[in-house]
Amino acid sequence: MSSGFERGPPKLPDLPYDVLRKIFIYSRNPNFRRISRKCYLVTLDVRDQSAWLLKRKRSDALKALKNALLWSFCTLQLVETLEHIYVRRQARAVQRYVTALTTRKRPRSPETDPNQPSHPFLALARPPTKRTRLAASGQLECSDEAATSQPTTLVEDGHTRVDFRPFYRGCRLSRRFFQRADSFPHVRLLVKAMLARGVPPDEPSGYPLVKSARLNNTFMVKLLLKAGADPDLKGPMPLRFAAGLGHYKIVRLLLKYGPQKRPPDSKALQYAVANNHIRIAELLLQHGAVADMETLRILDK
Repeated sequence: MSSGFERGPPKLPDLPYDVLRKIFIYSRNPNFRRISRKCYLVTLDVRDQSAWLLKRKRSDALKALKNALLWSFCTLQLVETLEHIYVRRQARAVQRYVTALTTRKRPRSPETDPNQPSHPFLALARPPTKRTRLAASGQLECSDEAATSQPTTLVEDGHTRVDFRPFYRGCRLSRRFFQRADSFPHVRLLVKAMLARGVPPDEPSGYPLVKSARLNNTFMVKLLLKAGADPDLKGPMPLRFAAGLGHYKIVRLLLKYGPQKRPPDSKALQYAVANNHIRIAELLLQHGAVADMETLRILDK
């Protein structure tokens, strides 16, 4: 009598698509996409990606959104999906809070009780937690950074609107977005949108500008500088890389957006001369760079 398992149990790629989706979401394993091409295709769906991130962060939409920016598969569509999930949850919280206010005993007017809000929409979208009450009473110290790291929920004419800018100031973008000389279109779109939303352009530790300048990624360098990136956060390293590697457009951008009160770094001029980048050396001299002894020694050879 032949057994039904003569060929062995089915392999993971042979399972139905819906089963693979559930395995991907509940396994929370980032290496799931490397098993086979079918598994890789499963992980491309934005809905499954958002569900996977929410599962990893125990359904916390803000933590999932912050974590999404650190993955190379992150897209603007994924960010907007997680933002929509958070806004929808906030709208439900507002509705529950307003319903609870209207079903209770009618509150006293602001004239008789100054602590009573004049309109239920002026209250918080979600009821205050124990930590919030302790911080408000002064029994718990709350730093300014922690206080401003949450999105601001506003209710206007019965519609819930969320301002994510305070939240995005505490986020950062993945290093992988800046590791190509020619970024993919979806990466450009994502970085541009996130910088406009308030993500710091210098995080982490000035890496985006230094790496983009080294790889001659003119689009990213210009985008970061316009968003307020500090060219001197890591010292003159971006300028030295660009000058030594002959990236003329990058050097011009760094000089344009860099500090105007002091001349360019003399080491950058030395690297440009040592690698025979005459145009860059002339540009640095026009902006006030001063040749040191090592640069003069190279010129004498």
